[in-house]
Amino acid sequence: MLGPDHPTTLTAAGNLAVYFNQGTYGEAAGLHQHAFTGRDAIFGPDHPDTLASADDLANLYYEEGRCEEAKALHHRAFSGHETALGPCHPDTLVSANNLANLYCDQGRYDEAEMLYQRAFSEYKKIFDLNHLGTLTFVDNLVYIYPAQGKCCRAAALCQYAFSGR
Repeated sequence: MLGPDHPTTLTAAGNLAVYFNQGTYGEAAGLHQHAFTGRDAIFGPDHPDTLASADDLANLYYEEGRCEEAKALHHRAFSGHETALGPCHPDTLVSANNLANLYCDQGRYDEAEMLYQRAFSEYKKIFDLNHLGTLTFVDNLVYIYPAQGKCCRAAALCQYAFSGR
């Protein structure tokens, strides 16, 4: 009714793609790509909706093992969110986390840690320590610390998180 390139249709395509992410990557990729290119054409490359679609598509590429394509889109989303929304906006911090996940899987732990720390530090200021997003950043840090030989930091962070401070 609204047409394939209407903003509402593009939002629906992106939302529907999430369901396909459960294993049928080909269908999800088409929907994510459609939402991303449509939003890019309508809103421009630096609009938060376009950047969210870039992150969604990057996450799918990452799951498919298309790491270089994922990295390029995650960088675009992260830097775009930072410019458009500011360095401490929750969407910027989620983009930082997405990029850090990719770095972590590539063994680039120091870069991942820096992004995870930033996201954790800012997110707990906006929300609180018990917020699901904040706890996700705690989990990510606890995961990479042992890989860096920082087991004591992992234990201390767990204790801090569970104490609710």
